[in-house]
Amino acid sequence: MQHIIFDMDGVLINSEPLIMHAAQTALAEYGITATRKDFEPFLGAGEEKFIISPAAQAGKSEDIPAICERMYRLYEERAAKELIVYPSALPLLRQLKEREILTALASSSARRKLMVSLEAAGIAQDLFRVILSGSDVKEKKPSPEIYLTAAQKLGAHPQDCLVIEDALSGITAAKAAGMQCFAVTTSFEKKQLKQAGADIIADDIIRLLDLIF
Repeated sequence: MQHIIFDMDGVLINSEPLIMHAAQTALAEYGITATRKDFEPFLGAGEEKFIISPAAQAGKSEDIPAICERMYRLYEERAAKELIVYPSALPLLRQLKEREILTALASSSARRKLMVSLEAAGIAQDLFRVILSGSDVKEKKPSPEIYLTAAQKLGAHPQDCLVIEDALSGITAAKAAGMQCFAVTTSFEKKQLKQAGADIIADDIIRLLDLIF
């Protein structure tokens, strides 16, 4: 595979504890209670959905924009100091760049969160040929749109792309795009990843090097 497309959260970084806490806090400020279980169906599909569903169920749809804004502000306040970067992320990305493997970043996160996360993680944008966020597409994962768009911008056929994912919605998106999918066990168990359609499953993304070299 000469074209590799990375998801971000759960693959390169672990922002889920921070963004979930920010979402819970923002919702609570509007009198809405939410738990991790409420968020799990939306993992990998864009953090705005952490707000949209609970707020709608509470009859506060009109407050969704304000709650989302509060969530992002809370996340930004903590990301610089508390964001978790997986140890293999930077070594892997640097090796791929050195070996001239074309890579893309395709995250369902809003561009605002994506850029804050990359900066906090110390991941240089030039490690990727293409960077796409949930703000750049009409339909988020499990729609294949973001992966098909990434392939197009890389100048690659979908069947020549390998997607690196951790979330069930992302695996579904990759397979719907006609791509192979390498899944890591950071967010879901191997059985769940396999059932979702992952072609290869590993505990660490560094295992990708064994696959392509």
